[in-house]
Amino acid sequence: MELSAAWVQSLAPDTFANAQKLAMSNAALSDLHIHQTILSGQCAGNGNKIYRLWVDFSNSAMPLSKCSCPSRKKPCKHALALLLAYIYTPHHFTTSATPPEYFTPRKPSKKTALRTDNNKKMVQQLDGITQALTLLEAMAKQGLASIDGKSLSHYTAQIRLLGDFYIPGIQQSLLTMLDNFLIIDTEIMHVTLHENVSRLHAALCRCQRYLQDRLQGKARDTASDIESFIGTAWQLSELKTFGLTMTDAKLIQLAFTVYDNEPLLRYEDIGLWLSLNDGIIYTTRHVRPYTAGTHLHAEDSIETILTIPTLYRYPSENLNPRIRWESAPHAQLPTTDVWSTIMSHAQSDWKSALHTARKQLINPLCHNACYILLTFDALGHVDGNLAIRQNESCITLHSPLYDGFPPTIPTLTALGSQPKSCMLVQITCRNHTLQIAPISLITRTGLIHLQ
Repeated sequence: MELSAAWVQSLAPDTFANAQKLAMSNAALSDLHIHQTILSGQCAGNGNKIYRLWVDFSNSAMPLSKCSCPSRKKPCKHALALLLAYIYTPHHFTTSATPPEYFTPRKPSKKTALRTDNNKKMVQQLDGITQALTLLEAMAKQGLASIDGKSLSHYTAQIRLLGDFYIPGIQQSLLTMLDNFLIIDTEIMHVTLHENVSRLHAALCRCQRYLQDRLQGKARDTASDIESFIGTAWQLSELKTFGLTMTDAKLIQLAFTVYDNEPLLRYEDIGLWLSLNDGIIYTTRHVRPYTAGTHLHAEDSIETILTIPTLYRYPSENLNPRIRWESAPHAQLPTTDVWSTIMSHAQSDWKSALHTARKQLINPLCHNACYILLTFDALGHVDGNLAIRQNESCITLHSPLYDGFPPTIPTLTALGSQPKSCMLVQITCRNHTLQIAPISLITRTGLIHLQ
């Protein structure tokens, strides 16, 4: 591996600036020597203190170092400065036939090895994000309206190469964006694509800042979607460590669909679940790659209430966090009072509910659709369009845009007028305007799937 300042920065346990200052100082480092891959020298400390140190970079993934300073950080800022000095001014180092007298080889600890591996991975992720940003800027410079089939093939090939940089989530977002060039109708295509490109660019910039902060020693973000957006595969043990669990969770499925995600060459079984514990609508996503064939069985809709001993929730700012469970849940048929309980969790304050939804949809890291339960007084037609009413308010309904849900307006129209009930709706933003699509209807006697 070629030594570089970025590589040295990936080794830093916290701030990198102090090491840079020492390396650029003419008086800080002295008595500089190199023996094969072992650097040695002296570094001026506070007051009149002089620290002796060495760094062995024979294993670039886990370089070893030792310094006589009192710091417990490994590597310390003096060791990092020594590496930088060799990168910036290698001619200042005198070649030695033997290593320094105070050189004592040792094996790195498991903790040091793990931190170094993580830092090395984050450096590669940053390289991948830089390439992704360059690609988006090239698309914008070319002009979205002028991108043809040949250009799409070129950009798709470039995105496929990002698979080497540990950013599968970002890669998937880019591929999905390119697929929109083919499936969105011409009239609104360019406006929608411009919104998607701007949204992705903002998300990539946030990911870039986050990884840079992580290299400086900042803790992992377990409250937002940023690591999931990058493509982190969260382990259940990690979710448990961060307290992202719920015991004895009671869930009822409000909707289910199978989404054929062609850009990513996979099927996605998507379930929307209402927690009877806290009233939150959660999401499950079971991914089945095309290549898996019949080895992975498809999920199916569930008509019972599940009681789950331990429910795991993925870090998210979404209104509908993704969940998962391992142990077999206990199932029971819903009783009559369950439908009243579901309706009690529905939101009657439309203005507040839609404001909350809009806040999610403008967050570039969040999913581009959210799901909420809305109460309504009546269902009917307004100016020829199907709509729900409540008091003096009225919401025009559209068919779903995301997650593979089929058109639902025809089914809802066939049902005719409905009394006061509640509805699971998908909320999206198109051309800066919220669109509300019905997914399921909940009455005091049962659940009606509209898809």
